[in-house]
Amino acid sequence: MTDLKLKTEILTHLDLADLALADQDKVLAQLEENILAQLHLAVIEELTEMERADLVDLDDDSAEKIFQAHLGPDLIKKVATEVVTDFKKRLG
Repeated sequence: MTDLKLKTEILTHLDLADLALADQDKVLAQLEENILAQLHLAVIEELTEMERADLVDLDDDSAEKIFQAHLGPDLIKKVATEVVTDFKKRLG
């Protein structure tokens, strides 16, 4: 699926396809930012106390490996659904 087709499907699903292109880009960028932030929080919540403490001392590559190890399609889907649902509620 192309980025343009995916973008169009997301905007259509959110009833935002009629927005100006610049506004569409802003909405999608904000959704992406919110999803990534919530994914980071969800992964941190899944870590043990020891893993959380170890994160402080790790370089970015090592921390990313831990993040990727805990990140799965189910978690991504769950978080993305929650963020989009919250976004739709705020739209009214």
